[in-house]
Amino acid sequence: MIVVRRFVEENRLGKQVKMLGAQPINVVHEYLARSSVFLQHSIQTEDGWIEGWGVSIAEAAGAGIPIVATRTGGIPDHVIDGITGLLVEQKDWRGMALAMNRLARDPNLRLSMGSAGRVNIYKVGNADLQICKLFDLTKSLCTTKREGA
Repeated sequence: MIVVRRFVEENRLGKQVKMLGAQPINVVHEYLARSSVFLQHSIQTEDGWIEGWGVSIAEAAGAGIPIVATRTGGIPDHVIDGITGLLVEQKDWRGMALAMNRLARDPNLRLSMGSAGRVNIYKVGNADLQICKLFDLTKSLCTTKREGA
């Protein structure tokens, strides 16, 4: 974060780039409500850290916002490239710019991807739904084992 702040300062981008840090959920929802696209460029670090589930991505998808993100870690598990958003490779800033430009020029694509993202995140991000699926799977495995015993 320090490197990003320094870059913003050195390039006099303070009016264009806001570094808000952690915010209460109501503030996050206000920003999402005013957004057309959610952008997140994640990379695997030298020590092996990678983006996991990506809560901010899930929140944006739940708000019906199309996602532009990197194909790394758990991101492809809930951003479906070409359907709920656009994925690019790590450190591919040109690909990221092209994806942003594509969505900026096509309001219908933004709307369809945002809608698809909301439906998808309900399926993959709903804890109650996932618990039911796990219960059903466990029950079927127990039944199968009992029948084969």
